[in-house]
Amino acid sequence: MALEHNHFYNIITSEEGIEEANTILEKKQKAHNKVNNLHDKNSDFAIVALDNDVFVGGVTCDVYEDSIYVHLFVVNESYRKQHIGKKLMHRVEQEARKRACIQINLGTAEFQAEGFYEKLGFEVVYTRDDNPKGYQCYTLHKKVSI
Repeated sequence: MALEHNHFYNIITSEEGIEEANTILEKKQKAHNKVNNLHDKNSDFAIVALDNDVFVGGVTCDVYEDSIYVHLFVVNESYRKQHIGKKLMHRVEQEARKRACIQINLGTAEFQAEGFYEKLGFEVVYTRDDNPKGYQCYTLHKKVSI
């Protein structure tokens, strides 16, 4: 028996948040995750470096089950080459151990800090061309020893 569809759906794209749709999507995602024993983001945290009251650098991370995803990482240009970034990333690793996370993941582009992360033991696990246009972007991964 063939299924016949005569109904037309109104499918829209909007940059404005459609609250009702977002609520429904979130509920559906949570139900799906529960049935499949998947977990939403557990928490997030930030680590900040200060020079007295001056922001020097920082990192924000999301925690998913046994993984940490580095969401944002920055060191002010005037403070670079002083190992601040290295210290921040080592603190992320300490936090991973404290939270019993076994891996750290992040993304970067070729004009950013791929070499920096590789020196810290991260491995490129995926490369994408033209993201942003004209550049390669990398997904990096590091296993954390607990």
